[in-house]
Amino acid sequence: MDVGVIGAGTVGRNHARIYSGLKGVGTTYVYDIDDEAAAATGAVVCRSKEDLLKRVDCVSIAVPTPHRAEIAREAIA
Repeated sequence: MDVGVIGAGTVGRNHARIYSGLKGVGTTYVYDIDDEAAAATGAVVCRSKEDLLKRVDCVSIAVPTPHRAEIAREAIA
């Protein structure tokens, strides 16, 4: 199963780290508006949320609270 993390702050970095070590997880992808923060997670960086969502079987939404609902709607569409 391939997984994605949207957001590369403290929570997103932790999710990417945990996913990368889980048995059964193939590739871990990450997207953040800050490319450097995304790259620092060690996951495969996607250039857009849309690109990430096309690649993954599940996603963690690790962004500030005011933005979560909008991104969740995009993820389940």
